[in-house]
Amino acid sequence: TPSNTSTFTPSATVTVTPSHTPSKTPTITPSFTPTKTPTPTQTSTPPVIKVNIVFTDKQLLGDRTPPYEKVVTRDILSSVNPIGAVIDEYFKGPNAAEENAGLTAIWNGFIGYSRIDFRNGILDIYLKGQCQSNGTSYSIAQPLTATVKQFSYVQYVKIYDQYGNTLTPYGKIDSA
Repeated sequence: TPSNTSTFTPSATVTVTPSHTPSKTPTITPSFTPTKTPTPTQTSTPPVIKVNIVFTDKQLLGDRTPPYEKVVTRDILSSVNPIGAVIDEYFKGPNAAEENAGLTAIWNGFIGYSRIDFRNGILDIYLKGQCQSNGTSYSIAQPLTATVKQFSYVQYVKIYDQYGNTLTPYGKIDSA
């Protein structure tokens, strides 16, 4: 016969204990902020022109085998005075490769120029420095004159020393 007796049956109970340490899982939200990309602008590169600079070949000069000059090519900005630019290049002298090829600049003690004047086909170049003879008839006059006469409008060149003197200051003739 059945009895009315209660039976204890254990059961599992889940107890949730609140934690005081918050933890967050990062949420990544994509964001698209439009940015303006500048349109590239064209930067103009100044055009250059090729010019000739005349230097002296040391070997030919030493052997007294004319012509003593050799021509090298340089680039100058087309926006500058070409006569002044080629004289500047002459006074810079040969670069390393040109020196290795035996070229030199004959300056005779001059270190540059103080002014240049051009009128009626005659170019006057006023040199700076202290003129020093090299004991020969060959001087700065030959390569410098050849350098500036590459321009067809330069018919005659007059090179003045530090005192403003040249052998033939007047007339249609080259002078140094």
